[in-house]
Amino acid sequence: MCIRDRGAGSPAALAAAPAATAMLTIPGLTNTMVSVHAAALAASLDVTPDLTVLAPVNEAFTAVPPATLDPLLADTPRLTALLTHHVIAGRLAPGELAGTHTTLDGGQVTIEGAGEVFTISADQTLLGAADATVICGNLPTLNATVYVVDQVLTPPA
Repeated sequence: MCIRDRGAGSPAALAAAPAATAMLTIPGLTNTMVSVHAAALAASLDVTPDLTVLAPVNEAFTAVPPATLDPLLADTPRLTALLTHHVIAGRLAPGELAGTHTTLDGGQVTIEGAGEVFTISADQTLLGAADATVICGNLPTLNATVYVVDQVLTPPA
């Protein structure tokens, strides 16, 4: 499970905090939040209203080879584009998640599925080896809805 039953990281605590602040308390999003802070995006995520965030779980970042990840983390403009590609304007409920959505970097992400099973095709992921899966979702924060994904997405080339 990607959220706690009570206390920090619980549904009640998430709903009372803005997006970046809330995601700091979700187990498994440490690497995402380190990247968000490295790109100086936390404040923006906390104040922008009505967002949907596709947040990669820690294992998504650790699966990326250092030769690919390290230069990306060191290049703030590229890192910013990558991270904003994980954010969609508007709060998407599970019934609205499937479809093609414009991301904050100006790209598009296509999500397939219904109910509680959603995927993003491998060609939209940084590694390109397998489809990304939403492993936990519909987590409301004060200004966003968060869906945790098992891969890092990538903007179109």
